[in-house]
Amino acid sequence: MTRNPTERKLCLYQTCILPIHRHGSEACSLLQEELRKLEAFHMRYQRMILGIRWYDFVRNAEVIATTNLPSVQDIITKM
Repeated sequence: MTRNPTERKLCLYQTCILPIHRHGSEACSLLQEELRKLEAFHMRYQRMILGIRWYDFVRNAEVIATTNLPSVQDIITKM
């Protein structure tokens, strides 16, 4: 099964970046400000993978619908 480059990038992001990104977050409670920063990081990388620039004016909801990745808060809650 061959994947397009975007699917490969998302797969690499999920397997390599997200585990490092959420490392240690299950051991302590996160402040709202820290959770906001983690979510911003998560959205920024999804936008980079999709090739979306700041001047494209694409809403976060559209990015999430395209990548089908859960939010950071959902990932941490599931763990």
